[in-house]
Amino acid sequence: IARAANVTVLLPTAIAILNASQSIDDAGIVAYSWQPFDDVPASMIPLDGSEDRAVMFVTGLVEGKHLYNLTVSDQQKSSDSLIVQLIVTKGEEDIESVEILLDRNIKDWTYRLRRKLQDRIEASLSGSIEESDSVIVHFTRFEELPQDGRLRAVFWARSRSKREFLGTVVKAQRAVEILRQESTMLSDFHISSIQTLYCKLDCSGHGKCSDATKQCECDSFWMVNVFAYLISGMKSENCGTPPFEANQMMWRKKLTVCEMASF
Repeated sequence: IARAANVTVLLPTAIAILNASQSIDDAGIVAYSWQPFDDVPASMIPLDGSEDRAVMFVTGLVEGKHLYNLTVSDQQKSSDSLIVQLIVTKGEEDIESVEILLDRNIKDWTYRLRRKLQDRIEASLSGSIEESDSVIVHFTRFEELPQDGRLRAVFWARSRSKREFLGTVVKAQRAVEILRQESTMLSDFHISSIQTLYCKLDCSGHGKCSDATKQCECDSFWMVNVFAYLISGMKSENCGTPPFEANQMMWRKKLTVCEMASF
């Protein structure tokens, strides 16, 4: 009899564990097989051939509901199957994660440098968050960006105080605002960018924000406010302007320029 519990994993957990070791058979189970359904993301890969073992370890987790077909077989080649559900969702730690880009080679990024960066971040956050007695930083990723070779580090932080035993997760936007002021740290570690892992813009309710670019992708019939776009340094941070209004604004701007030129 195939037996395995459904599993729920909260990101940024890196590995999900599906366990069929409680499966039973009078003749003795000799083979296990975990087969993903066709719509399971290809990035979710079993580690070290564990798809043919009682316990499967899955990495490359993607948010969503994923189904696996578990089949167990005995010495007499009789088999039993069971559909097992793996749910991957974003935990608070993942939602409030921070992304740092460094002009460093991943081959040169050692644990010594990692500890130094961690100490600097913890000291900066702890010193700037008044309600905190200490801050603990948890790195979840170090990887090389294929497009430009920069090092990408992702972390989340927990603030602790004497009144709170478990502490609270530091909001990503707050951490970003604090760390961007640390000019010496930015220089020492060759940090080129600090931003929230996930885009926090609401895009005026008329679009969605890309986690890759941290900019708004406006819905049809809505556009970025031209003046806000220029002020923000050519970044699409809202979608609050209908096209006809944007055209009127551009015409008014052109008329103003023409009037000034006529004097």
